[in-house]
Amino acid sequence: NLECDFEPEPFLSTLSTVRVALGIGIALVLGGDLLEGLAPPADADSLAYHFTLPKAILAEGRLTPIYQAMEGTIPLLLQMTYLVALGTGGESTMTLWTMVTGWGCSAMVYVTSRRYLCLDWSLAITLVFLTTPAVVYGAGSGQIEVRNAMFVLAAVLLVAEARRTAALRYTIIAGVAAGLFMASKYTGLIFAFACGCMVLLQRRWLIHGFFFSMVLLAVGAQWYVWNYLNTGDPIFPLLYGLAEYRPQAIWDAEIHAVYKSGITEKAVPANLFWSFGYPLKATLDAHHTFESLRVGFGPMALVLLPFSCVGLWLNRRGLWRHPLFVFAGACVIAYMIWFFVGPSQRLRHLLPLYPLLLICFAVAAVRAASRLPAIDLPLKVACAAVIGIQLVGAAVFMINYLEYHILGQDDEAFLLRNVSEYNAVIAARPHLGVNDRVLVSNRQLVYHFDAPVFYANSMQQAVVAIHPKATNPRKLWKQLRTQNITHALLPFSFETSYVERKKTRWRDGFFLESDSYFRMAMRLLELKCLVVVEKASAVKVASRTLPALRSSITEFSLAKLTPATCPYADSR
Repeated sequence: NLECDFEPEPFLSTLSTVRVALGIGIALVLGGDLLEGLAPPADADSLAYHFTLPKAILAEGRLTPIYQAMEGTIPLLLQMTYLVALGTGGESTMTLWTMVTGWGCSAMVYVTSRRYLCLDWSLAITLVFLTTPAVVYGAGSGQIEVRNAMFVLAAVLLVAEARRTAALRYTIIAGVAAGLFMASKYTGLIFAFACGCMVLLQRRWLIHGFFFSMVLLAVGAQWYVWNYLNTGDPIFPLLYGLAEYRPQAIWDAEIHAVYKSGITEKAVPANLFWSFGYPLKATLDAHHTFESLRVGFGPMALVLLPFSCVGLWLNRRGLWRHPLFVFAGACVIAYMIWFFVGPSQRLRHLLPLYPLLLICFAVAAVRAASRLPAIDLPLKVACAAVIGIQLVGAAVFMINYLEYHILGQDDEAFLLRNVSEYNAVIAARPHLGVNDRVLVSNRQLVYHFDAPVFYANSMQQAVVAIHPKATNPRKLWKQLRTQNITHALLPFSFETSYVERKKTRWRDGFFLESDSYFRMAMRLLELKCLVVVEKASAVKVASRTLPALRSSITEFSLAKLTPATCPYADSR
């Protein structure tokens, strides 16, 4: 192990209380992951598209473009692995596959840490990562940030090795790893550039840069080519107005304006000052844009920061040549591009970069403690406190799945408790046959329908336009008929009291996103283009982890399209 500053020690012959405690902590967290892997999927993003797209592709028997931003025409490499798991072993195999791939990133954190830290510290950093709120939240679901973190770690580790040895083979495999991230999410483009910059930090930078770029494109470009062939935009719909869109790619200025306003989530200005201040604010501030309270990175980086600064100063000579310079450089470049260019400031979008930061900070802090024994105990106590806090948070998250298994709940009871508005699915199922197709606008309900579903996101697609700027009921009817939709699960009621509340809000000048959709649906009902066949009240779950938090009741109507009585029937 050429990069490790410590002599490897045999695990069994050097057992200690600390080591045993860390091992037990890791085992408990992995056991909780297994409980989640054996339960039905309940995460909203997974139910909206991570698991729904593979299910739809299997049902269709082929890959078809879905003209929907962020949740449709996107890089789908990881979702294709879900498809294989779902197609070969069913839903349980798919959820267990996400569990195993989530563990893969934690294994990469341990392997990478072990190159620069002793066994105890490597186990501690692995446990910190496993119990990070964003990892607990996403590793066992279909969300892809944790899996992309695995590609990031592999890529920078290989680039560092290529820089140390000048061996081209490491650069080539690094291109494969970066390409896998690029083929999994658009933000992989940012990391690919940052990683490429690090490839250039060596004597034979031209040949290494060439092979890295060629392999990167060969592995990561296929989904961008697919998007271009189907839409005219390789990163649909970010180049709207610049690229010439295909006729079948339904997108227009109205939906683009709604989409841009909807995805812009910035709580602080994108300037130089806040590029340094954002990590601190996003960690300590519970602002809803950051989502740091539920799915943040925890306090570990802040705890390590002062110790790391001391370590960097004490070991400032030779930092340029240290392999972790590649880790830090890739992390900083990718973060800066994301902060200044990206439309969102959700902290969890940076999760693929977090292991780089965590390992760099941990190594610098441990080096400082090794040279200044006075800070060794405070460092260990602070890290132990963070691990304890995060273990409690992980345990609270897993209670939900423990109840499901120990109490022997059936899947329906579990989903009612964990999926917002799942009652609406139960109420609608008896009215839907195999030849029907239902329009659904509530993302977390899409996966659990047995009948074919058209997911009409109000801000990310114009195939069936229900966004706030859409007001033409005739156009809506034509779009519904063109998509062979027979039923619509409407997120509102047509009861008199509900309608009167809507009218009052319109008179007072208040509008909700669904108001234009409601008005168009109301008009279609008046024209006898729709008939309500089922009504349902559904519980909107405030939190899966903390079910005691206040939940609210929402109203649904299942409407059936009636072409025989609709004056727009000839508008198909």
